[in-house]
Amino acid sequence: LYSNLIGGFMMILNLFLDGHTHDEVTGRKLWTLICLERLTSKYYNGNEDKMNFGRQEFLHHMVEFLSWDQSECKDCWSS
Repeated sequence: LYSNLIGGFMMILNLFLDGHTHDEVTGRKLWTLICLERLTSKYYNGNEDKMNFGRQEFLHHMVEFLSWDQSECKDCWSS
């Protein structure tokens, strides 16, 4: 269920980012694409505990950045 929600939000985020690639004032790029698969393979070397912790941290920061509601389910974005 949560993977479907995250997938949906990622599609919305993708549409937003595609529409806002450059700063209108300076013309500089606003964001950079990061491949999480490459990061996990480089920094976690198959260590499941570290990889799971990294995923939790990523979700935590993404939820905060996008201001997703957590009032009804504090642990919904924990894994």
